[in-house]
Amino acid sequence: MVNSKSFQEVYPLISGLLLKAQNTSDQKLEVFSLFLEAEVLYETASFEKSLNNYAKVLQWETRYTALHFYALINTANIHLNHTKKKKKAISYYKRAYALLPDVLCEERQLLVLSGLAYALLFDKQYEESERYYKQVLRIFMKNEDLRNVAMTYSNLGNLFFEQYKDEQAEDYFLKALNVIENTNDIRVKQQIYYNLYAVNHENGRYGEALDHLIRSNTLKDSIWNRDKVWELAEKDKQFAIANKEGEVKIQRQQKLTLLVVFTLVLFLIVVLFYIYRIKERQKQLLKEQNYQKQLLENSIEIQEKERRRVAADIHDGLIGKLRALQLTCNDEVQAKGMQNCIATARDISHDLYPPLIEEIALDELIDSYLLAFRSLYDIKFWSVNSRKLAVPPNIKLTVYRIFQELITNVKKHARCDKITVYLRVTNQHIQMLVGDDGLGLSEKVIGGLGLKNIELRVNQLNARSKFTKNHPRGVKFVFSCSI
Repeated sequence: MVNSKSFQEVYPLISGLLLKAQNTSDQKLEVFSLFLEAEVLYETASFEKSLNNYAKVLQWETRYTALHFYALINTANIHLNHTKKKKKAISYYKRAYALLPDVLCEERQLLVLSGLAYALLFDKQYEESERYYKQVLRIFMKNEDLRNVAMTYSNLGNLFFEQYKDEQAEDYFLKALNVIENTNDIRVKQQIYYNLYAVNHENGRYGEALDHLIRSNTLKDSIWNRDKVWELAEKDKQFAIANKEGEVKIQRQQKLTLLVVFTLVLFLIVVLFYIYRIKERQKQLLKEQNYQKQLLENSIEIQEKERRRVAADIHDGLIGKLRALQLTCNDEVQAKGMQNCIATARDISHDLYPPLIEEIALDELIDSYLLAFRSLYDIKFWSVNSRKLAVPPNIKLTVYRIFQELITNVKKHARCDKITVYLRVTNQHIQMLVGDDGLGLSEKVIGGLGLKNIELRVNQLNARSKFTKNHPRGVKFVFSCSI
């Protein structure tokens, strides 16, 4: 966009040209001035005034073909992106398309074809949109423009995805991925992986969806890091330029050399002292973080020991006494009630601390915990490599506690019908996905103790986790930690 200062400088010049054209009846100069004024108004977001000027340009005969063409394109862009009048945008793009034989320029062809394809897609005219996207694709392929070839494949994939033609959509996304692999453009690659995640998730292939989502998020992190590196590099460049200017100034002012040297030395001392203070502060912060982490680990360890003690007391003390009482019961109803009490006490004991946790695989623990909920919900549980690879007991127990807390939150707050659980164990990582089709995360749940417990245990493992909106409703929890 043109800033207000530039607009104030340019606008009087254009107004002067327009006045001169009207006074001299110079039609060509008048059309050109109107077009320039419309361009400036467009760049300063004065869209209504810009549309009025473009309309005046379009009233003239099409002998000023280039101006006519760009007036049509910009009018279409304003209607599509700002006034949201799709039909009008399509109409102006098609008028520009009709001028293509008179404006033999590949860049202009791409401008109108891509704009028309997008407008038709936005208006859900899928067949026509596909036809124009394929024309765009042919031009980019001819020019070996890999980035735009990949983006066009991705646009075609989105076109079919909107029509719920997931197989064709996935085919185009994979073509886009195959093309972009030969470039260094990670932004486009990240978007393609996210599109593949959406298609696979829509079709219930949650394992592949999770893999694509992880790759998309990894590339997103890389993009952020790269942008920061470029930002730092730009600052370094500016700093270097400033230093260069300082050196030139020193050369011109040789009489002040000693003063400048003294100033630089003083500045260096201040910088070193500042760096020293920063490092000391970082050490202090690291020490505090380690202390907090140790407190957290001690708290969780004490909690687990207490759980284990209470579970043992229930199992060895309470259940034993209940069994003794059961033997003295002569009434069948009382005996049955006593048996139910024993079963309840055993369930509480096992929830507090699962027996033989060192020997039982993580997926068996999760599957066993889900047994009590299968009568209440439609539960789907997938497990990959969970019984083939050993997981350290402390990590296994912490992941199990996180899972328990998640299911408890679902039971209390979600009001859902379905629960989806995916578990994958490799030599280096544990990945878990828990989803439901319930009400989502309310303010009460977000500020509750359950999510805070989950966060504490995730931090204990130095793991990564994220709550996202499930499709079409509910919540999805994604978790990943190193072994």
